[in-house]
Amino acid sequence: MKLFGRSQRKRQPTQPQMQERIDGMIKKHLELLGHEVKDKVSDYKGVVTSVTFDLYGCVQALVRPSKLREDGDFQSGAWLDVGRLKVISNSPLMDQPNFMPERVAEGKKGPAKLPLK
Repeated sequence: MKLFGRSQRKRQPTQPQMQERIDGMIKKHLELLGHEVKDKVSDYKGVVTSVTFDLYGCVQALVRPSKLREDGDFQSGAWLDVGRLKVISNSPLMDQPNFMPERVAEGKKGPAKLPLK
């Protein structure tokens, strides 16, 4: 774009600015965990139990119905793009996990049935 005879170039973000944006987006998506959501396309409702970032740039959430099946087992969920989801709960239904570097986040502690050493 020219402004008063000079070419005006759009300034590219610096590496720290880009990392800050990426960190903010990751945090925003992870904050969906535990929230009740509704799919804007199908009206499917459930609780976000997992969020994934794939190789192709898609960010999806696993949405599982909050009610158990008649036999008491969990219902299967659906992987949905996060852009399709509307949060319908005011707060998560349970505390969100802490992903800060600690034994679990670093993979040094396994599930309760078979803990790692």
